[in-house]
Amino acid sequence: MNIVIFCTIDAGLFCVKLALKKGLKVKKIIGLSPKYVVNIDKISGYVDVKNFCKKYNIDYCHVDDYSLASESKKIIPNSTDLFWICGWQRLIPERFLEIPKYATIGSHGSCDGIVKGRGRSPQNWAILLGKKQFKISLFKIDKNVDSGPIISTQKFNIESNDTILHSYLKVAFITSNAILKVVSDPKIIKYAKPQVGKPEYFPRRELNDGFIDWEMDYRDIVNQTRALTIPYPCSHSYLQNNKIKIISVTGISGKRIGEFGEIIHIFDTGEILVQAKKGYVILNKIYSSLDIKKEFKVGLVLNSVPIKETLKRILIRFKNEFPNKSLNNSLIKFLIKRNIKLDKFY
Repeated sequence: MNIVIFCTIDAGLFCVKLALKKGLKVKKIIGLSPKYVVNIDKISGYVDVKNFCKKYNIDYCHVDDYSLASESKKIIPNSTDLFWICGWQRLIPERFLEIPKYATIGSHGSCDGIVKGRGRSPQNWAILLGKKQFKISLFKIDKNVDSGPIISTQKFNIESNDTILHSYLKVAFITSNAILKVVSDPKIIKYAKPQVGKPEYFPRRELNDGFIDWEMDYRDIVNQTRALTIPYPCSHSYLQNNKIKIISVTGISGKRIGEFGEIIHIFDTGEILVQAKKGYVILNKIYSSLDIKKEFKVGLVLNSVPIKETLKRILIRFKNEFPNKSLNNSLIKFLIKRNIKLDKFY
């Protein structure tokens, strides 16, 4: 079977690599040209497929247009049987969907499944919302957003110490197995079942949505950090006008003894204890231009960006982009619990 993969995200390559090790044969991988990725944070986890393809002796090509709108169908090899969309965060134009013999296949899911969790960043949102489970589906891609018939669905647990990277690895394991089943027996595609129910969507996230509100419950800060850590740009804060990228944290309950965001203690091992609501956050690993031993001092306060401001900005963006789409209900409950009034948006 001649398989062409669209991939330009490292999380997608996790999955492709696993499938290759399990015996998948790939004709070509199409990736986004590095010349056109001006800001790496605009495409979180971007990777140039060139080195990967050379290592595995796979043909590849770069495209200049992430939407593929201006790309020629000549980039696709003759007699292509299957497109696998794996780490490509844009819709595939209809004129490309007509090319493969069998189908264009992708994977998508959420804490509430594919129907109730369409849209952007579902794995990040699942961890941000403190969810314990994720459902991932393999489906036939059509012209709409994550709406095609479902080939298979599997769920996995999100453990309390899982980061977004762990979530991606779990999805890679499940999806690589699912795609191999399809390749070994493409008749499975014919039995894909239409999606049922009113769809709900998660909104797109941007870099500035990752600022921490130190007045949040310490557990929310822990979840936010787990959800946005590497390969994403990470949660962040400021100390005296210097940006702090927060990579790994631990939460601990306790009575408040300082200002929210205040550095309460600096351990001999370098970890930093910061005041939050209902407890504390231990900064285990951070990136900063500041010298932790000299410039991080007890009593200094890390800047906050109110979570209400961040969430309202996300809601406004979502409403402007998708005025007729329904917001995911789990996210709505999260917003209501944090006193975000939805009547301005819905």
